[in-house]
Amino acid sequence: ALAREGRLGEAIERARSAAAALPEDPGPLLTVAGYCEAAGRYDDAIAEVERAAALPGQAPAGYAARLAALRTARAAARDRRMEEELLGR
Repeated sequence: ALAREGRLGEAIERARSAAAALPEDPGPLLTVAGYCEAAGRYDDAIAEVERAAALPGQAPAGYAARLAALRTARAAARDRRMEEELLGR
């Protein structure tokens, strides 16, 4: 509900609390990653997906596509920022 209201910072913190309460469950970590991505916090999103992939019983290769997509989005965001800076926007 917080994320739908645009309160991503609060949504991230609540999801992080859930992740701390369920340390062996990748679900809350992936939720945090999704909120971080929506907030444009790609480094944080990548870190959370990497944490989920490293949990016992997880297949890290199963997270490769998600990580690749986040890295691509991060690079695109950096490119946009650099372009805006160069154009003085």
